[in-house]
Amino acid sequence: MDEATTGNIVPGLGARIRHARTLAGYDRQIDFLTALHNHGAEIAQSTLSAWENDRRIPDLREALILADVLNVPLDYLGGLIELPGMLSETERGVVVSKEVGDLLEQLGHALAPKLTEQQQLALQLVEQIAGSAA
Repeated sequence: MDEATTGNIVPGLGARIRHARTLAGYDRQIDFLTALHNHGAEIAQSTLSAWENDRRIPDLREALILADVLNVPLDYLGGLIELPGMLSETERGVVVSKEVGDLLEQLGHALAPKLTEQQQLALQLVEQIAGSAA
């Protein structure tokens, strides 16, 4: 695949990989390659350099490992979303904004008298998730 074609498939992929790598604390490619190796990915420095300079794109397995090691959503690497920030191990999972959490709480209070016991438990669980994410 030539350089121009690669850049058109996932515009900005190289910059996103490089940005996420430095945000994750891997200022040197060699340190990042060691982390990738520890996750079972045998990536050469020339390959990583080609990815970061939009000369090649990682395959799906490699992209999944990149996202995992860099602690970013695969959607970010693919250019579908912007990076909201790095998540700690305990913060990974459902992220709910304060506004959505408040809306869920209001909805719960309005619907509580009409919900079955099982529905009330489900709503309480959602509120707990929203509360812990806020």
